[in-house]
Amino acid sequence: MPLIENSNEPVLKHWGKLTTTRLPEDGLREFFKGNNLAVIPGKLSNNLFVIDCFDALTFKRISDYLGSTMNWVVTTSQGHQIWLRCRDGEIYNHDGKGSRTIGHNNFVIVPPSRDSQGDTFYWEKRDGELPTLLSWYEFQEMIPGIRLRFSADRHSGFVETYSPTIWKRWNYRNKPDIAELFDWAEGHSWKGRTSSTDKMVFLNCCARAADESIEAFHASVREIAEMSGVTHKTAGKSLRRLTTSGLIKFIDSGPRGNRYGIMVDVHNYHSNVRVVSGVIVNGFSDHTPGTD
Repeated sequence: MPLIENSNEPVLKHWGKLTTTRLPEDGLREFFKGNNLAVIPGKLSNNLFVIDCFDALTFKRISDYLGSTMNWVVTTSQGHQIWLRCRDGEIYNHDGKGSRTIGHNNFVIVPPSRDSQGDTFYWEKRDGELPTLLSWYEFQEMIPGIRLRFSADRHSGFVETYSPTIWKRWNYRNKPDIAELFDWAEGHSWKGRTSSTDKMVFLNCCARAADESIEAFHASVREIAEMSGVTHKTAGKSLRRLTTSGLIKFIDSGPRGNRYGIMVDVHNYHSNVRVVSGVIVNGFSDHTPGTD
């Protein structure tokens, strides 16, 4: 979208309408002529978000963390901007130490725009057609406190889902078995109308397993519902679907809620086929989740 020349002020007063409306082609070139340029991150731009680094130490820390995966970088008069995409949804705007994250319901200035002092934004690095795509849980060490706006509702747009348990309590690098489950879930082909919900519920089951064990962990339906940002009824149905498909197993129920086990063998997985204690089970479990 266009910004007023040498400023970060949008030409359109109600620019937020561009999140749901396309600009008409007639007169489009004249509309942008002589103006600064901006891009709206988030869903419109393949879940784009930008880390705006204000100091050299912050930029070095994040660039060292990303390594060779950091492929789009803009230099500004204030520092550097690292462009990334999130596989799981939009990223919220976030003010951190030495940086700010530009995401949902915001915009970012694009080269070769100029700031109010006349300094030009320019691409320091732009390899590939798109910025690097990362999973949300890969950001937790890079930017503490960053939040995900998870796309979970196929009808009404977005359901704001933020799981403090996942974001703040687990260091997956020190739990390789849990990290492998998360990687498996990211690459798994979740099918059907409830695919997004089932994926989120499964990820939160993995988070609960990190606190106990993959073989057996406690999780009430209410807890999983709160972690996943869905209703109690929706979480219960999802847990039953995950159990029926053999991805998790219901063990028993007690004062602390239901007890489950993760049944996915990430190194030997075939759709609708489970290997449990040497017995092949075709997509079904002997147990169904209880209610609590």
